[in-house]
Amino acid sequence: MENTIRNLLRIGISSRSLAVLTGFLLCLSGRVSAFDTEPLTASDARRGAVERSYFPDSPIAGEKGWLLQDRLKRYRVPGVQIAVVKGGVLDWTQGYGLADTKTGRRVTARTVFDAGSTSKAVTAMLIMKLADQGKVRLDDPVNNYLISWKIPENEFTRKTPVTIRHLLSHTAGTNVSGFWGYLESDPLPNLAQILEGAPPAANAPIRVEAEPGVKWRYSGGGFVILQQMIEDVTKKPFAEAANAMIFRPLGMKRSSFVQGLPPELHSDVAVPFSEASYFKGKRLHPHAAAAGLYSTSADLALLIGAMSASLQGRQGAFFTRDAAQQLITPLIRDREPWNRSEPNRRNTQKDQAAGFMSLSRNGLANEASYAYYDGLNAGFRSRLMFDPATGVGYFLGVSYRSLRSAKANNFAATNLSVAFPL
Repeated sequence: MENTIRNLLRIGISSRSLAVLTGFLLCLSGRVSAFDTEPLTASDARRGAVERSYFPDSPIAGEKGWLLQDRLKRYRVPGVQIAVVKGGVLDWTQGYGLADTKTGRRVTARTVFDAGSTSKAVTAMLIMKLADQGKVRLDDPVNNYLISWKIPENEFTRKTPVTIRHLLSHTAGTNVSGFWGYLESDPLPNLAQILEGAPPAANAPIRVEAEPGVKWRYSGGGFVILQQMIEDVTKKPFAEAANAMIFRPLGMKRSSFVQGLPPELHSDVAVPFSEASYFKGKRLHPHAAAAGLYSTSADLALLIGAMSASLQGRQGAFFTRDAAQQLITPLIRDREPWNRSEPNRRNTQKDQAAGFMSLSRNGLANEASYAYYDGLNAGFRSRLMFDPATGVGYFLGVSYRSLRSAKANNFAATNLSVAFPL
């Protein structure tokens, strides 16, 4: 990512006036057979620079940069969608490749993709908006706001009640790290069934299994608790609350937490595919706050723009500066410690805020730190990342066909994000 910033500055673009969101939203593994060029809304030079400058994470002297098309072919990724934000406004958006290899339908700027656990970033923003409005307090016990279901009391919660901030920062000690999702032909559980682990829910009951506030423990289950809290506080289904409080105000017209998608989005959605034996088709995520977001790169560019404007304290920004700062200020440092004596340049420090995660080389005060969230659902991978200090960021998603190709495509995701000389 530091190479990204250097490349931006190398061509004279001010890092404080440019926010970049690159959405590599990939639907299935197979041979890349087509690239779709949409009408340009910005300079051919900027777009061309993005398409021509993909370098390995560890460049070899004299090696030329890869073309975007070459990089996608190398990793057998069929479709890409990119959106660029400049000065807080969408500058250009471009679709490449196929959204559905069976029908030959191409990726466009309007193609909607499964964003996986980057859903949690949107959920965190929704809750911070409720806090900004004085409807919740992050350090209150979440049970104070839960009506239809409450966290069962046990030895851990009697000592330290679970707060909203604990859940947002994955420090509540809750179980159920993630959810596989449900086929369209499966019966879908409601929130009460997911929380209690009751059929047809496929997860264990969501419970507190460690003392809150002590240790980082990734928990999709904790975000289902937050989903229930949002419904109880707003008196609306979660998807409606997100639409009313996030998507409509930010103009995110092609984003939704509705599982199966609302009718207006059905015509242009990426179709997952895999040759893996365990892959049975598209999956739905009634645990939507944790993993149920569908969106486009252009829409998520608006989300990053809202965060950037709020952090700068601009008049009329979506959040107060304090609220935006809480979303990115680490509460847990070095959540996954690594051996710094090992000469591995890929090692980084990962911290956790009450919302976004953050990534830096060594966690030093003078280092750049990037707010991010990763996502993984069946057929899709994603990463949302931005630099709070400069507004430079990207969204990246990669599909995979098997465990073996998942590893290759994960490496592809790293490489695709290295150089964006816009």
